[in-house]
Amino acid sequence: MWPYVNQEDLSRPKLMLLLLNARGRHPPPAFAAADNDAMHLGKVTKSLVPIFLNLHTMVLHGATTPEEYGKLLDWDSHPDAFDWMHTRKQFLPGEGLLILEAQARLMPFLIKLRHEVLRDISAEDIANSAYSIQPEPFLKTDSDASSFVSLAAMAAEAPYRLPARLDLERLTSLLQAQIPAAEDHVWALREDPAYFADHFCEIKDHRQEMLPDNRGLPHPATHRLRENSLWARVTFGMLSDAYANLESLTELHRQVKNLSMLQQKLHKEILPNKDLPKEYFVSLLRFKYFLEQTAKGPLNKLKVAVPASPPMRKFFVREPPVDSDSTKIFVRSRPGFKMEKVEQQLIWLLRTLWEDDYTLFLVRVPNVVDELERLLQAEPKADARISAHVAKIIGDLAIVTQSLKQLELYQP
Repeated sequence: MWPYVNQEDLSRPKLMLLLLNARGRHPPPAFAAADNDAMHLGKVTKSLVPIFLNLHTMVLHGATTPEEYGKLLDWDSHPDAFDWMHTRKQFLPGEGLLILEAQARLMPFLIKLRHEVLRDISAEDIANSAYSIQPEPFLKTDSDASSFVSLAAMAAEAPYRLPARLDLERLTSLLQAQIPAAEDHVWALREDPAYFADHFCEIKDHRQEMLPDNRGLPHPATHRLRENSLWARVTFGMLSDAYANLESLTELHRQVKNLSMLQQKLHKEILPNKDLPKEYFVSLLRFKYFLEQTAKGPLNKLKVAVPASPPMRKFFVREPPVDSDSTKIFVRSRPGFKMEKVEQQLIWLLRTLWEDDYTLFLVRVPNVVDELERLLQAEPKADARISAHVAKIIGDLAIVTQSLKQLELYQP
């Protein structure tokens, strides 16, 4: 119910201030949809079970008075109640009660925190005119050495900011920072033989042909008389990935710049009680679609690279090919191999990502990537199982999933 209220996150600099600032300056309706989305994992795992009340809709969006906030509307007595529920402009009663419960717990927590921080000022004194409401302060975002917004800072701060604000400038900065590196990579492959050779060897070491099969035999493509076929596969994959990554980043950057322009142009028409302007709405959907398609690239690369990576090979075996010329490779977990708990968690998260099954649909890619990064930061044993090449793939995936998460948190 409260995934963003935890000691690990709120003990970091600035996040508690962001939470106090956002919740203190804006009314509860501004956070209703974001609080509902924050409980997604709890609801799909049945840890939170909303009650069911048929033929009713609860009003949370756009409420301007305490009497309107949380009001139940009967579908038969209100002409728009069903349509509001069906189009998700308002909430089912069970969802609404969970949102109200989360907010009812959060506000006393923040008030108690205020008392602890400003313990010299009583509650009666702080409400009088001697302590007037101050203009909203400007909090600088954490940036890396190149002045671009850091991915970690953006991910950490997102749940504590006002969800109605889609910070497209930060998304633009995040994507723009990746383009020069992608361009340099392509040029280095073209012009630097040593760089080409090093990257070629790195890709080859993460090909599934390098895994021994369940009889301990090498893949036929690794035989010295057939190495030309393996080299061709490595070269094709290496070059196509380099150009595809550059094109994807360039297109995403172009789209987010267009979104930023539309947001500034149509800001007066983007209101909580109205539909988004069609041009802006279509551009948001197009950007989301491109992000989802771009994420498939790193996910597919993880499926190939993780089992074949040197630190992970002992956990997997390859099935013998049907014939020596076949390009189909089947990999499975090594039977009977005992793993430590941290290794089990790591492989479960990675497998959840690359298998793209019902579990990933329920949990959502950004949540799995966030948990994977948290595990790698907290557990040295897990981090030791991730090669530099796999870490780069996870980093590329994190950029896309963080952009997706920003869109999910955007609740105009």
